[in-house]
Amino acid sequence: MPPQAIVSALETAALSNIDVRIIIPERSDAITPKWCSFSFIEKLLEAGIKVYFYEKGFTHSKFMLVDNIFSTIGTANMDFRSFETNFEVNAFIYEKEFTQKLEKHFMFDLKNSREIKLNEWKQRPWHFKVRESLAHIVSPML
Repeated sequence: MPPQAIVSALETAALSNIDVRIIIPERSDAITPKWCSFSFIEKLLEAGIKVYFYEKGFTHSKFMLVDNIFSTIGTANMDFRSFETNFEVNAFIYEKEFTQKLEKHFMFDLKNSREIKLNEWKQRPWHFKVRESLAHIVSPML
């Protein structure tokens, strides 16, 4: 359930020919937030962002890599609740070696993920789209 500012930043990066890849869990321990996060997928795919479902169990990792030199890792999900309500924290690390280690973890997780394609996503059943839209509407209350 990312804030609009993050969605816009990701879209802008992808539309600027920057390789943006996101791995999200296909399975979740919280069903409504999962459906809400799924409500963003089509928009991200349309901007050229590559979205992957992690398939080898459940993943709860929260990190980001930028330009092979910057990374952030911590407790914050990329959502308004983590940022504005729970005051979760991330470390921001400007170190090439650390970022390269995280990249190895990302690439390993990517091997255990499947890429979601826009045409595939648009063909999911209508009732999936309805529940995702409803979850999106109630997300500020979660």
